[in-house]
Amino acid sequence: MQHHYKNYDGNIPIWVAIEVTPFGFLSKLYRNLSEDVKKHIAKIYYNVPYLYLESWLQTLSNVRNVCAHYGRLYNKKLTFKPRLFKEEVKKFDNRFTFAAIYIIQRLLTKGEDSLLIYTHLF
Repeated sequence: MQHHYKNYDGNIPIWVAIEVTPFGFLSKLYRNLSEDVKKHIAKIYYNVPYLYLESWLQTLSNVRNVCAHYGRLYNKKLTFKPRLFKEEVKKFDNRFTFAAIYIIQRLLTKGEDSLLIYTHLF
């Protein structure tokens, strides 16, 4: 960030600013975008309805806060239940931590999700 600030007259590109932006702020930023912009982001990048992505970001923000403040995640009921598709609700309960783990996997690209599984399980 300092590099851009010093070398580009204080102009900081959005991708640099996002790196230091708190996750909770990003969740709120998305929630406050116009409905058309939210729909576009959700459809183009994640192929899900925007209300799902909105609830997923809020859920992950809450889980992140639990982790940051040394809270317990095991068998914890989520403060905010994420929206899930009907076929997903049949498989697991959206009130518990596994739903957040599932959401993380859904938001990753194909290469990223296999890297996550390989890196952390093997």
